[in-house]
Amino acid sequence: MDFETKTIETKILLLYGEYVAPYYHREKIINKYHYYYMRDMKEPNFNLDDYYEVYIEERYTGSKNRNYYPTVGVRVKKIYFQKFIEIFKSLKGNLEICTRNHGHPIAHIKTIMYEGYCYVSDENHVFFIESFSINDNEEQSIDNIKWYKQTPENKRYIKVKKNLPFEKVFKQWIMELESFYN
Repeated sequence: MDFETKTIETKILLLYGEYVAPYYHREKIINKYHYYYMRDMKEPNFNLDDYYEVYIEERYTGSKNRNYYPTVGVRVKKIYFQKFIEIFKSLKGNLEICTRNHGHPIAHIKTIMYEGYCYVSDENHVFFIESFSINDNEEQSIDNIKWYKQTPENKRYIKVKKNLPFEKVFKQWIMELESFYN
């Protein structure tokens, strides 16, 4: 059987906020589950349908300098997925199990265009502001805006119910932050 051509269900494990567990903690967990997967692959009754492909993404919103680590994927047996999530929940920080679906909301406020990134879970949208441009000039990191630097780390993202209007929520959130921290 050619395992690479078979589709595997994908989950995104989003770790976000002002505190995200250090990479070495995540690496230990990932290596452990990778070992299990490699061991199971050797079994005669191995079935790829019994696994999720889990990508672990981080969105650090804190103000301290921190190394960035790329998204890492690991295959986790479906019957152990909840245990895998519980291990990550025991680490500090926010966690959301998301789908591959995501959005790029845009909000125009006065002469500034803001662009964001939105993760989608079964019940929620989790928004982050990524960049801005003034009068359609070159795009810049949101970290370059004074009011954003003054925004508390735990307000640099917003989690809302999925049934709320996507673009409207994003724009309203930015307007609230701008008016409060500007």
